[in-house]
Amino acid sequence: MTARIISKLFFFLIFVVGGQLMFSSFSQAAIIIILPENPQIYTNQTNELGVYIDTETDNSTGADAHISYDSSKIEILSVTQGSLYGSYPTKTFNTTMVDIGAVSSDLHPYNGSGLFATISYRALSAGTTTFSFIFTQGGTTNTTVSLDGRNLLTRASGSTLTITDSGNSTPTPTPTPVTSGAVTPTVTRITDNLPRTGIIDDIAGNKITLGIVFMILGSVLFIDIRKKSINRSGI
Repeated sequence: MTARIISKLFFFLIFVVGGQLMFSSFSQAAIIIILPENPQIYTNQTNELGVYIDTETDNSTGADAHISYDSSKIEILSVTQGSLYGSYPTKTFNTTMVDIGAVSSDLHPYNGSGLFATISYRALSAGTTTFSFIFTQGGTTNTTVSLDGRNLLTRASGSTLTITDSGNSTPTPTPTPVTSGAVTPTVTRITDNLPRTGIIDDIAGNKITLGIVFMILGSVLFIDIRKKSINRSGI
């Protein structure tokens, strides 16, 4: 009897571990990105950056973006909300940070890929500068895409600007307009614009493989235990 109980517990643990390994790879896969990633602009010229969110297959009931920048290079002119979430209670900026916060009800979560917000700015001085997310994977503060108190974000990618001195001439503006709603037509998925290291994808693939192996092993052990139990009963 004791051996049978231990065998059943062993099967149960293998099955549970396999399920967790397999299904955990499908969650917490959202990303946030600033587009364009490498714009070029002249001093005194104005332009826009789009902050995009891709939740992959997850639902999200809120998001926060905390974006740092160098005010000696960039002047923020405005922050405009997108339409992904029902309410945008936070759309502020100061001399070092842009803060954007949005929420939706549990009945109307966001799922998909689209424009979270638009940042309008002016280039002040020549050089290279970045808009960078304050982000810690798994953290529940700073930059998040959330559901039930969990941060679904796995990656956050900022934008690096190259600013050229316009001199005494007035250059022809070459702004990159940001569209509201879906991602710009040249971008089929936000993930296509992120650097690919293969590490996250490999981990997810390995989890699925290990999960399937564990679940199959657990099923085989369960069937074997059942057969032995039936044979003993027949005896």
